[in-house]
Amino acid sequence: MTIRHFKQMYKEFRIGCCLRNPGIVEYKYFIRRDSPSMGQREQELHIIIELCEGGSLEQYLNEMPLKREVNI
Repeated sequence: MTIRHFKQMYKEFRIGCCLRNPGIVEYKYFIRRDSPSMGQREQELHIIIELCEGGSLEQYLNEMPLKREVNI
């Protein structure tokens, strides 16, 4: 990952940290470290988010009745 890519990812993470809404998963931590398996020049990025229990988003959407129609 290049420095430019890292900066873009970090910028998106910082924006995500500012969002507060029950419908949006909350970002908790951003971890950057050297990858032990890929050598010193490679980096790993880890974004830690809140735990969302109760099933997957796909499952929720499939069980949710259609509440509105999209008019194009």
